[in-house]
Amino acid sequence: MSFQKFADSLPPSLSLKDRSVLLTGSSSGIGRQCALHLARHGARVLCCDLTPTPAQERVAPAPSDKPHSDAQPGGSIDAYTVPTHALINQAGGRAQFFKMNVTKEEDWKEAVKLATELGDGRLDLLINNAGIVRFSGGLLNETMEDFDATFAVNVRGLFIGTREALAQMVKQPPRIMPADHDLDLDEVSLAELTGDGPRPRPAFDQQDATPATSGRLEGDRGGRGSRGGIINIGSLHGIIGGPGEAAYGAAKGAVVNFTRQVAGDYASQRININCICPGYVESAMTLNVPPALSAKRPTPWPHRGTGRDVAKTVVYLARDAPWLTGSILMVDGGTSAR
Repeated sequence: MSFQKFADSLPPSLSLKDRSVLLTGSSSGIGRQCALHLARHGARVLCCDLTPTPAQERVAPAPSDKPHSDAQPGGSIDAYTVPTHALINQAGGRAQFFKMNVTKEEDWKEAVKLATELGDGRLDLLINNAGIVRFSGGLLNETMEDFDATFAVNVRGLFIGTREALAQMVKQPPRIMPADHDLDLDEVSLAELTGDGPRPRPAFDQQDATPATSGRLEGDRGGRGSRGGIINIGSLHGIIGGPGEAAYGAAKGAVVNFTRQVAGDYASQRININCICPGYVESAMTLNVPPALSAKRPTPWPHRGTGRDVAKTVVYLARDAPWLTGSILMVDGGTSAR
């Protein structure tokens, strides 16, 4: 089934149809999976990266005749060579590519402009996914060049991007998130539940006023709606330490607390800001992890995760979590629970 047919088959409460997404680090790994899953649900995706296809040294080997892995869609060589935006368009979705260095302010300004145009005047979702790691083996082996490069991409880029996206989002009127299209199931009749389903919730500006909260801004009548969302991709090692990654762990720890800070500041503006912290998933980044270091990374769940597991969590935040902000979601197979 093409992406468009799949999206058209979804009810409003499950669809991201025509919502605009700006996604960094889109060419491989977690970012590629996020772009594909969001586009399949109807989103319009601006794919941003240094190159439209992964750098050669980061491309996984072509699959054999064994059953394909969830790490890449389809298991065919196309999954490794066709640019993400091109694959989306060929599958019946809608996407564009923008060559971007996330450490540069001018690139961010242009990316937000393009994503807003793609969304017919709205930017509905920013996903700060671009990141790098340099496996040093310990702090004594890390250089200032390693430190500066790690913080430039993982923290500076995220800081600039969040600021530029917020500048656009605060100007947008609230819009019902997909999950809020449905009324609470205990508020509807049995006939609706057993028939065509609950009646839809009215558009944001047509909803009745709701009881005030301490965060209510003047002129906001309440109701269900969001001006936009931001999802930061952190790391398990932003929460707990990891072997040989001092700069990376510090940078991802900054991502976690930056998320909480900005989420608290902009909750009253109806902007959802959350962080996903993946564990040891198979991705382009982890292809270069030395085997000895990889062996030190146990995952309680019987298999490692893939970019698909993170992408499904991104779809959940974009679609099903209208009252979730400032949250840190661990997608790590139970590693952080031990």
